Amino acid sequence: MNRSLTIWMLAFLIPVTISCEETEQTGPELTAFQFETIEYFNEIALGFEFGDFSEVTRKWKKPMKVFAGGRPSDDNVTELQLVRDEINMLVTDGFRIELVSDSANCNFYIHFGSREDYVSFFPEISTLIGGSNGISYPYFNRRAELIGGHMLVDNTRTSLSEQRHLIREELTQSIGLARHSVRYKNSVFLRSGNSVTAYADIDRELVRLLYHPYMVVGVSAPGSTAILQNIYFEENSD
Repeated sequence: MNRSLTIWMLAFLIPVTISCEETEQTGPELTAFQFETIEYFNEIALGFEFGDFSEVTRKWKKPMKVFAGGRPSDDNVTELQLVRDEINMLVTDGFRIELVSDSANCNFYIHFGSREDYVSFFPEISTLIGGSNGISYPYFNRRAELIGGHMLVDNTRTSLSEQRHLIREELTQSIGLARHSVRYKNSVFLRSGNSVTAYADIDRELVRLLYHPYMVVGVSAPGSTAILQNIYFEENSD
């Protein structure tokens, strides 16, 4: 069984007109899927699994320049390119994941190799990694913007299918969807026993919404809920 983990205030108010009169509700309504997505977003996108960090939205505000270090196989590189392309197709706020060929030009490093070698490169992870075969460790600034980091895909202990899952899960969590859940068995964010190698529909929606132009960094659940409702109301009215 593959194991992995992820290490990871502004107030945002959307104007709302409130009337005390009892009037018939008009305008678009949220679908059941949209309600579920908002709940899942707040479960996955706010904070990290470990550490005493505020439970707010965090995302990249500049390109994520990824270098594949260690000893990635051809299959590893192919899968990394696939996940990059899927994420880039979902975002609409200008964010991009770029793969770079020189580690000096990267702001995010992926180590393909053993966890022992990974810890030797990044000793700050030694007390957190345990027996995990995958881990992501993003950096963020005081404005809650993601600015760098690194992650592990241990391809010395895992099957190709497990490696495909680790690449997808850890890279997706490194863009700000950093928590796990037991809610959906087909989700890449499933807490344990996860072998998912493709995004569920709700996973794609979380990526799309986090990197929607309306979504800002540094908001907690009330703020993110208001923003997501606003996005959906606008889309439903089109």
